Amino acid sequence: MTDLFEESIAEINNFYKKNGYQIGWRFLNGSKKTLVENPSIALITLNPGGDTIPKDHPWESCENGSSYLHEKWGNSASGQNNLQKQIQLMFEKIINSSNLSIKRNDLIEQSLTGYFIPFRSPRLADLINKKEAFEFGTKLWKKILTNVRPKLFICMDKDTHKSLRPIISSAYNLDIKNSKKIRTGWGDYTAELDSFGENAKVQLLRLPHLSTFKLFTSVNCANQLNIIFNEACLPLRRDNLMEEKNIFDNDNALDFIMSEEIDKQNVNQVNNEEKEYIVSNIERIEETEINCGINIDGANAIYDGPYLDGNMHAVVNAEIKSRGGAKIKEDFHIIGSAFDKNGKILTSAAVNFKAKSFFAIAPLKLHLSVMEKPAKIRIYAQKGASTII
Repeated sequence: MTDLFEESIAEINNFYKKNGYQIGWRFLNGSKKTLVENPSIALITLNPGGDTIPKDHPWESCENGSSYLHEKWGNSASGQNNLQKQIQLMFEKIINSSNLSIKRNDLIEQSLTGYFIPFRSPRLADLINKKEAFEFGTKLWKKILTNVRPKLFICMDKDTHKSLRPIISSAYNLDIKNSKKIRTGWGDYTAELDSFGENAKVQLLRLPHLSTFKLFTSVNCANQLNIIFNEACLPLRRDNLMEEKNIFDNDNALDFIMSEEIDKQNVNQVNNEEKEYIVSNIERIEETEINCGINIDGANAIYDGPYLDGNMHAVVNAEIKSRGGAKIKEDFHIIGSAFDKNGKILTSAAVNFKAKSFFAIAPLKLHLSVMEKPAKIRIYAQKGASTII
């Protein structure tokens, strides 16, 4: 894997010189070890900005610590630039949403962080040979993702997001099974979430750029960020649960565990080509059904459901009604969440309700993911465009 880093650096250098770039390049925001240790998270941003490189900012990788933690950007103290602080808070959100037992800074250092296009420019519009640079970035990251296999990808611009979708699909041999836009709570701005493979084996999340949209310090964004990251972090939360049950982390075992066609109580053996993986003591995940009705009269509406035991999968049948049987004139998001006793969201799910399709009653189903601890179910309807949840 060290060869992967060295080969990448050689290719970047050659392309840089060949195409006449003048103001430098940058590859990784963290250590080159992240190309060896197979991190679960990848944060890939577009390209380094500005028109100069500070002398203490390394080009190839950051072996003395992540640039998001230790570098001085602009006039801010080390690690205190607005973007750096937003990234730090984002990783805290990932830890909380994935039930991980790791310190924030350690998770940042262990994650793969780098630039899709390594070549610096003040703005994307100023980048020389932009088309060729994107082609280079595509080739570079295809090679990287052949060797390194994160479960959660995060980016902050539409160009990187558009480029990563086919790269991830090809590298993992997984189709995109679901794509959605989710409100961030910052005006009408949305995040985008792509789920690859059955049961969301790999997730790609695009956020609005955090240098402009300070989502993680906005009170208005707090609830929506819980919804976004509880869904985006599903593969990490699932892996963490598997580790707690001493299950080998491999895709075939995961397929067996999530399948409805096998008995989840006693899975004895999983064959994966030449290797055998032993999976034992799988607790059966029980499913429960909750029926509720929500009256909508032009305002947000809430249904407080029951407390459920841990290791439950809740199927919520939400019947959406208008008062007096009148036509529902507004589009709504129907959101279901499971809260622990301290009010922390454990998992969330959402569907769209499109007003013009129904008159008085609209039955909708919500599937809430596995909850590892007792939880209270709450369903609420929120005004919004029907194409966004």
